[in-house]
Amino acid sequence: MRAILAHLPKSTGHLIYVSSTGVYGDFDGAWVDESSPTQPTRGGGKACLEVESLIASSAFVERSTILRADERSPFFVIAH
Repeated sequence: MRAILAHLPKSTGHLIYVSSTGVYGDFDGAWVDESSPTQPTRGGGKACLEVESLIASSAFVERSTILRADERSPFFVIAH
């Protein structure tokens, strides 16, 4: 991401970064929202949080989520 940001023109305009709720880590099924502490445990969550910190002053960050059940797959929800 640093390489991409370094090549963007200064007048790019608005930057929107779609991150992940993986930045919150594993709360063992407990409720998580924007006020929850970020404690990523997986590589993807750690990478997303690093990118968020790199662009925080110049971008809008949105953390996307999926519907979950006991499994981390959206297909589990659809199949059951």
